[in-house]
Amino acid sequence: MSYASTSRSLVNATLVALGLAGCLEPRVSDDVVEPNLILKKGSMVPSIYDGKDAERLTANDGVAGTIPLLSGFVNGKQVRFWNFGPAPTHAAPMFVITRNGVATSHPFIFDTIPGDAAYSPFWVVYQAEVTDQYDDEIIPSVEALTEAVRRGLVNGPKSMPINANLPAVGPDVLLDAGDGTTIAPTGTFYYEGQQGKYFNFGMSALPDRSTVPTMNLYELRREGGDPVSEPERGVDLDGDGDLNDTNDVFPHAISDACPQTAMPGDCYSPRCQVVQITVPAGTSLIDTTKMEDQSSVTNASSLFSGAQPTAIVLGIKPTTRIFNCAQQQTKGGL
Repeated sequence: MSYASTSRSLVNATLVALGLAGCLEPRVSDDVVEPNLILKKGSMVPSIYDGKDAERLTANDGVAGTIPLLSGFVNGKQVRFWNFGPAPTHAAPMFVITRNGVATSHPFIFDTIPGDAAYSPFWVVYQAEVTDQYDDEIIPSVEALTEAVRRGLVNGPKSMPINANLPAVGPDVLLDAGDGTTIAPTGTFYYEGQQGKYFNFGMSALPDRSTVPTMNLYELRREGGDPVSEPERGVDLDGDGDLNDTNDVFPHAISDACPQTAMPGDCYSPRCQVVQITVPAGTSLIDTTKMEDQSSVTNASSLFSGAQPTAIVLGIKPTTRIFNCAQQQTKGGL
């Protein structure tokens, strides 16, 4: 698989091929690159939304308008989350300019955008450490990064076991903040000499540095009934005037500690696969309590003891619905 054009070789031998069908790797050229790809500090970088890639990005970012803030449960408490569209299995390469191992203010450098075959809202982090020769130059593309390595401004990038959930979006996309306000994307990325915007939904573990783990999201339904989910049914189940509430149960919160040795599925991941769970008809859920934050099933431990279903579980049915299930970390914010 290739990305779009130009050479697909690596910055240097420290960059390893990323495993999407055995052929995904950072799109970093070792061709001779013009030095003017690197800009002096303070230079202006044009907006991607005014250029040749604007229509392609906007048409393929997977979302549009204001994304509703949904509600569910995790660890016995209410949690809010966004359905941010399709969630592939792979993380694409993203380059971070660092100093002493800490990210600088330089925007992240994306290797691909929506509309590219290998785009993903999930990113494997590659750190490119600056040298003493770096003077806050602007490196607005992967090709410019290649030149920066050649000129000794930065060292060859090194991959980290980190998945960054940073969807690139068109200029029309906002998030419902849950308090009557909306949130615009504030993160800035560089791509092929242009700058665009992304939402920063935080970091999670990426054990093999390429494949994003899948986390189950348990969608409850009563025996013989429909999902207790307003967005799925299009019905205001709790009578609060919106269609954003569910009795979905997450097994992990984004704030849960996750050791690097954890196995896939043992920790939070923003790649969620909906698993339908059937419970007894008399189970008290949000449609009977008429409260979005009140239910008798608010914790995955009510459904499973280790790998074994509890007595309340009458049926388990995995679905093909897989999406970017970004959890809100701060009330009124991201």
